[in-house]
Amino acid sequence: NHSIRKKDRENSSCLTTNISSQAKKTTSYSKPITHEQYFSDYIPDSVLDTTILSFQKYPLPTKRFKQLKHGHITKEGKLDLHGYRSDEAKEKLLDYLDHARQQGKRCILIIHGKGSYGGEPPRIKNLVNVWLPQITEVIAFHSAVPKDGGTGAVYVLLKR
Repeated sequence: NHSIRKKDRENSSCLTTNISSQAKKTTSYSKPITHEQYFSDYIPDSVLDTTILSFQKYPLPTKRFKQLKHGHITKEGKLDLHGYRSDEAKEKLLDYLDHARQQGKRCILIIHGKGSYGGEPPRIKNLVNVWLPQITEVIAFHSAVPKDGGTGAVYVLLKR
């Protein structure tokens, strides 16, 4: 009787291991990006229309980050979020990043704009600044040079 219980425990631990390894397989990043997986909309510190946005998930080689910062990496796509409500902008961003990921794009330009209502901080710019760091595929981003939109746009560097 004792040996049966021991076997049952061994079998149940094997079952648990198998289930958890299957769970790991299904949660690995092969699914489309969805806002349920990622995004918090909480803005801890608002940025202004003139604020330069800059982010690195982990240190990039200095030369590579300077290339991104100065717009010297070829932009393989562009997304314009001007005029969208927050929820629409989130969906557009997620769809676009998923599409870019599937096509193997490395650097994209996202135009978030600098507009706001009644002197408030620019809503979409603030949300993009909060959303992008939450996305696994985003390695870094930096405000664009003036010819590409200046502080109303960001260059986004994606994982290979």
